[in-house]
Amino acid sequence: MNMAIHLHRLKARYYPYVLRFKSPSGTSQGVLTERPIWVLLLSERDNPTVYGIGECAPLKGFSKDDFPGFKAMLHQLCEDKDPCHYLHNDKLNPFPSIRFGLEMALTDLRNGGRRLLFKSDFTRGKSPIVINGLIWMGSYREMQARIEEKIAAGFRCLKM
Repeated sequence: MNMAIHLHRLKARYYPYVLRFKSPSGTSQGVLTERPIWVLLLSERDNPTVYGIGECAPLKGFSKDDFPGFKAMLHQLCEDKDPCHYLHNDKLNPFPSIRFGLEMALTDLRNGGRRLLFKSDFTRGKSPIVINGLIWMGSYREMQARIEEKIAAGFRCLKM
């Protein structure tokens, strides 16, 4: 299902959300216990009950758009009468996570706001997505246990 939507009649809004890690996760920038993100909702102005969801999630200390102007740009996009025009100019170049969130929300909205961006064997529950197994920093024993867990789970590439 690909819904016909009118790009010039869209309204964007966002909400802050905090992802809380199951266990502290070590990085080269320190230990993370939570990650703030912004959930972007996109709907037609005359039908706000059907909306697409996108995630804008710069990673503190790592992402290109982890700087003070991030929230101001997200606010500006949501105040704009035509938020999708940001996809066709350079304003979001310094903010790749906002661009990703907007593209994701638009794709979801075009698919009826069903939280299904693309049909695939993965979304049908028939096959996994082959990715690397991430090993967070920790003590030697913790990392060794995590390595063994990932290998037992079938990962063939580990990222440490």
